[in-house]
Amino acid sequence: MSHSSDDTTDLLVEMAVDQEIASLLALVEKRRRDVKS
Repeated sequence: MSHSSDDTTDLLVEMAVDQEIASLLALVEKRRRDVKS
């Protein structure tokens, strides 16, 4: 059972997903501000 490699991959995937979500949220916030002004 080599769980260490799986855990590392999961962590990297989680970090990548977090970055994707963060960039999407930033885009949404920017559009909201553009619409308001």
